Amino acid sequence: MARGKHGKKTRLNTAKFLRFLGVIALAAVLIAALIIGLKSCGKAKDTAPAEGPASEQPSGGQVSEAPVSGPAADASGTPQPEPPHEPTLQEIAASMQDYSHEPGKQAAPVTVQDENYLLLINRTHPLGPDYWPDDLVTVSKTVAGVGNNDTKKMRKVAAEAIEKMIAGAAEQGIDIAVRTGFRSYKYQKDLYSGYVQRNGEAKANTFSAKAGESEHQTGLACDLGGKSQNYALKYDFGKTKEGQWVYDHCAEYGFILRFIDGTEDKAGDITGYVYEPWHIRYVGEEAAREIMEKGITLEEYLGVMD
Repeated sequence: MARGKHGKKTRLNTAKFLRFLGVIALAAVLIAALIIGLKSCGKAKDTAPAEGPASEQPSGGQVSEAPVSGPAADASGTPQPEPPHEPTLQEIAASMQDYSHEPGKQAAPVTVQDENYLLLINRTHPLGPDYWPDDLVTVSKTVAGVGNNDTKKMRKVAAEAIEKMIAGAAEQGIDIAVRTGFRSYKYQKDLYSGYVQRNGEAKANTFSAKAGESEHQTGLACDLGGKSQNYALKYDFGKTKEGQWVYDHCAEYGFILRFIDGTEDKAGDITGYVYEPWHIRYVGEEAAREIMEKGITLEEYLGVMD
């Protein structure tokens, strides 16, 4: 009788042990399945395409010059600013007539400071909405499909200088052209508004001027493009043969790089804007040579830092 009870107890223990092994095996299978599932999710996440379109186009005819995405990185991994492109005629919401000088409206007088071509225009030294130079002439070589009839113009002295500069560059196999020259107060207002809508005011202020604060309104400044980029306005213009030629020779024709390399990290302290190798400003040959040789800004040259 005792042996019977012992045998029964042994069978019960064996059954419990087998059930225990079954539970262990089931748990192992579940854990393995979980690990495989997690790895599969990780791979799917790594290979999934980024959400949203690669680029976005503005709607409603809004002016568009700057990309929505953040700054790209160069070969060293250093983030670079993403400068805008000038709007095409189709991208400008208002008509060209809206940007044109009103017939019969008196142009702003040319002051003594203007005649010296050292007029300082920035955030603390703006122009009024009625400022319109009375000696604007059309530059012969401009980029088609950019801006309007007025943006193809510069003040007579600057236009003659840029024509000589373009010809001098061509003699050395360098092909450059003017993207935009003069911009009216209203043109700049709409341009800046487009930047703010796409990039926010804080970022827009690092590369775009509010109406009245742009040198383009003086008729003495222009943005350039080069054939290497199919006249595209990109950050690396300064690294192209055209951009390098402009840096080396612009002073010979009375121009300076207005927003020079080296002020980018302290943009708010000097010019207020990031490096723009395509933006040049006419100041006259004597001042241009000194400014470019010293590698300083127009503010520093004039001693006006407020």
